[in-house]
Amino acid sequence: MDDLQGGVRLKKPATLTPDSSASIVLEYVNRDGEAFHHLKNVSVWPTWNPDREIANGSDFLLLPDDSKRLLAATVDTPPGLGGRQGFHVEFEVGLPSKSGEMAYRHTDTLLAVPVSGTVQYDAVLCTAGAGEPDRSVRDFIQNWGFDIYLASGEREVRERFTEFTDPPTCFVGVLPANGGEQGRQAVSSAASVALSRDVPAVVLVEDTATYPHLPENEACFVIKCDIESQRALARHSGPELLGVRRSIEAGTTNELLKRVRERVEQEPKEFLRALVYSVLLEWTGATEVLLESVEDTTDLFVTSVAGNVTEPDTSTWPTFQGTTARTGHHPTASGPQTDASVKWAFQTGGWVFSSPAVVDGDVYVGSRDENVYALDAATGREQWIFQTQGAVSSSPAVADGTVYVGGGVDENVYALDAATGRQQWAFEADRPVESSPAVADGTVYIGCVNMVYALDAATGREQWVFQTQGAVTAGLAVADGTVYVGSRCGNIYALDATTGREQWTFRTTHGGVRSSPAVVDSTVYVGSRNYGDGNVHALDAATGRQQWAFQADDDVQSSPAVVDGAVYVGSHDGNVYALDAATGREQWIFQTQGAVSSSPAVADGTVYVGSRDENVYALDAATGRQQWGFQVDHWVHSSPAVADGTVYVGSKDRNMYALEASRY
Repeated sequence: MDDLQGGVRLKKPATLTPDSSASIVLEYVNRDGEAFHHLKNVSVWPTWNPDREIANGSDFLLLPDDSKRLLAATVDTPPGLGGRQGFHVEFEVGLPSKSGEMAYRHTDTLLAVPVSGTVQYDAVLCTAGAGEPDRSVRDFIQNWGFDIYLASGEREVRERFTEFTDPPTCFVGVLPANGGEQGRQAVSSAASVALSRDVPAVVLVEDTATYPHLPENEACFVIKCDIESQRALARHSGPELLGVRRSIEAGTTNELLKRVRERVEQEPKEFLRALVYSVLLEWTGATEVLLESVEDTTDLFVTSVAGNVTEPDTSTWPTFQGTTARTGHHPTASGPQTDASVKWAFQTGGWVFSSPAVVDGDVYVGSRDENVYALDAATGREQWIFQTQGAVSSSPAVADGTVYVGGGVDENVYALDAATGRQQWAFEADRPVESSPAVADGTVYIGCVNMVYALDAATGREQWVFQTQGAVTAGLAVADGTVYVGSRCGNIYALDATTGREQWTFRTTHGGVRSSPAVVDSTVYVGSRNYGDGNVHALDAATGRQQWAFQADDDVQSSPAVVDGAVYVGSHDGNVYALDAATGREQWIFQTQGAVSSSPAVADGTVYVGSRDENVYALDAATGRQQWGFQVDHWVHSSPAVADGTVYVGSKDRNMYALEASRY
């Protein structure tokens, strides 16, 4: 039976959450190109409960080179779930041609699943040695977006630090008024364990409780407060306060900061306490916080606003088409103009349809080999790799140190730490996710089959969902509080970014929309298909009323770039068009030898775009004259990103390219 070629894979869940229910879906894959496989007697059990066997009596034949759902069931997870979790599987499989001979098989390795999609666990929570704490105490910490491992005392805390490969980044002790001497001792001993491992310890002590004895350590923080009021503040203000903290760190200000100023003036001390909790729990390396010495918040905000005026970063292209409005334009960057050569090429294991994002010296891109890559922008050296369970066509978006990307047919939206690639959270969309996310004001907007989701950027929690009449495979645009999205049913929708409420719908003629809208000067520009003909539409952003339409000779799946009164867009008729943004009149046309589904990127007067004729082109934005062309070994469906003198683009030849000005 050693000639059997097949195996089990886990489709769901992508992540597990403590104290909840999870849907488990297993598939068997027959990798034998000639033989049927006969399966029966499948058994599955979770690692956290070996006695909880999930059995499936299915008995079926599987076609060659085919896959079939093996098991669909629901499992419950315990409150204290942590560490390396997953599922073990056993089954019998045989070849019908061998007189019913069957062989016992089991998975060679654990089908492991991350817990809650973040570091497992970010925080160890010990609450006065009283066993499992009240749910509201856990919610107090979890509302900040951190996973919790529950511990009742020193022994369990020590085990959590020593028996798992993913050490926590913070210890939180909670001592209520009724904690007593035993509780003080439990919290004190547990905090000492954390501090001995160079992990910061935060102890929240009820106003009327006695302080526990804690070692003198600059990473040890005792905050005396009314715990119940702090829970309420965290529940109502947690995501908002974290957003403010990130704004302060980045030296920027926005409407969020303005909205919070009123609250700061009304209750500055309570605000600062919550702000300090976020600092400690996120633990960015600070060594001392003098909470009680801060009485006035004015200087804090004045300092942060002072650094707000900065020039655009020439080394950044953080999302598909450069901005959440999908303008396809970088105002200060430039790329190679007279000729180009390979700075580096990185080969993945699959086609690269995904378009790269470039932030802080790294290039982020997905591949149809089921991986998301982070590459050094200067050398192309792999920084990290994150494996999904489906081909990745989605283009990553990077915001606040996090990479957001759709997992394709594995039906998940992922948030990954930009520095390490470690999964922070995953949202199960229950449909394939090929759309490219847009991240704005702490929210991730992304589409899938018949759905548009708004997710909290910090936690992945669903904020709202809007159902479309067709699949959403292109990226969404976000501008001025509105989300613009096209679907394959032919509709273009405008949705309120806060509520998801439909503001207007525009119906294209007979066609589907695979182009991402671009929003400039209160106008939405988007392409569509029309059964052999294709159109570029200009719509009023407020009403959806069509201002003009330009007809190409084939589908327009390319997303427009809009710069200085001109719209640049490709078509499957092989042409790149420049249109007047006000009237839609053709300004120039450049003909390639293949369909153009790549979306143009414009920087420093040059239009960069790929074609299915296996070339990347640089065109003069004013005249359409070719400045250079670079040939690769297959289609270029990926859209270029331009940053720091370099053009980054993927190809169906499995490579991610960095092109720079030739040095001769």
